[in-house]
Amino acid sequence: MLSIHFADAADAAKLTATGATRGPITSADALFSKLAQALELPDYFGHNWDALDECLREMPGDILLLLHDAGTLWRESPDVAMALVELWLAAAAEHPGKMELVFVWS
Repeated sequence: MLSIHFADAADAAKLTATGATRGPITSADALFSKLAQALELPDYFGHNWDALDECLREMPGDILLLLHDAGTLWRESPDVAMALVELWLAAAAEHPGKMELVFVWS
């Protein structure tokens, strides 16, 4: 099963998420901040791609992250969205639990 999905708000509301971002994300810095909150990443999280990769691989259990207002991210910063997809897929391949990222369109 793929670990990346796309959903509308109604379908996403039916999911039980480990974490969820709220509000628009238009940059890597904003993404790192929102992910730190949504996934309750440790204080030592360095707010960069390498640190995110490390933290995702070390998270215990299953992860279901809802990234709301995904259309803004894909329109404003498609390179950031693609970097997240690439990192997520790589981490999911080595994560001991199930990892799913859902891009939610409002």
